[in-house]
Amino acid sequence: MAVSQDFRERLLAYGIPNERVVVHRSGINLRRFVFFPRQVTQGAAELLFVGRLAEKKGLAYLLDAVSLLVGSGRDVRLTVVGEGELGPRMRARCHELGIADRVNFVGSATHEEVVS
Repeated sequence: MAVSQDFRERLLAYGIPNERVVVHRSGINLRRFVFFPRQVTQGAAELLFVGRLAEKKGLAYLLDAVSLLVGSGRDVRLTVVGEGELGPRMRARCHELGIADRVNFVGSATHEEVVS
């Protein structure tokens, strides 16, 4: 399953057979967001994770990446929106990595709360 046509094309380029790739969009209306490139010149880089706290969502990889960025001197903050079976383990992982003060677990939120 691919979440966009672009991702589908990437999978096909890797040799995945056409009949095995289906596009399943995430349901996020991107028109509600304004995207523009910008450089972070002051303050922390703000990251946002929205999803169920489950293994397949990959939050553990994001926490490792945040730890690497912090270790290289970058000022990074992460907000985690969502709940799930890995919540306690991911919070503990933040402490193990020394990034607990840079990661804010806010729990569940509605679509409207996330958009705002």
